[in-house]
Amino acid sequence: MQILRVIVVMLMAVVLLMGCSDKQKDAAQLEQEMEERDSDTGIASDQIAEVDTAAEPVPDVSAVPEEETPGSNLVLSTGDGEGYSVQVASCESSQYAEHLVNLYTERGYEVSVSTFPFGGVTYYRVRIGDYATLGEATGMKAELADKYSLDTWIAPPGE
Repeated sequence: MQILRVIVVMLMAVVLLMGCSDKQKDAAQLEQEMEERDSDTGIASDQIAEVDTAAEPVPDVSAVPEEETPGSNLVLSTGDGEGYSVQVASCESSQYAEHLVNLYTERGYEVSVSTFPFGGVTYYRVRIGDYATLGEATGMKAELADKYSLDTWIAPPGE
């Protein structure tokens, strides 16, 4: 029984870590979308000033509660959804989670974020929808895979 628990925990860790493994792929797609937007505004990429981030002081976040990250407007859900949802990412960065929320909200989806502490690290779960049936959630999973080549999974109610 103990071995089964260890295997389940290890599988959960792998699934959580794989949720953000497509960051580079998503980042490349987002960069391309941003370049397309810039070309629509007539701003050349060489006209954009580079910002020296090394000169900025690093804030001490040790006294900040987990759900409040400095400079973040990320609104966390309570995780009390009564239906199924489709998880598109599980990330360590609240800023990246916020970016995904903004992206999928712009694309017309109902997006929520909840936190999940694991191994001393807080993960931000980015999910779409609150569906009454497994069939509806499965349909959204298929839509996201078709439109955006996302590898998602369906979260059961209340999780």
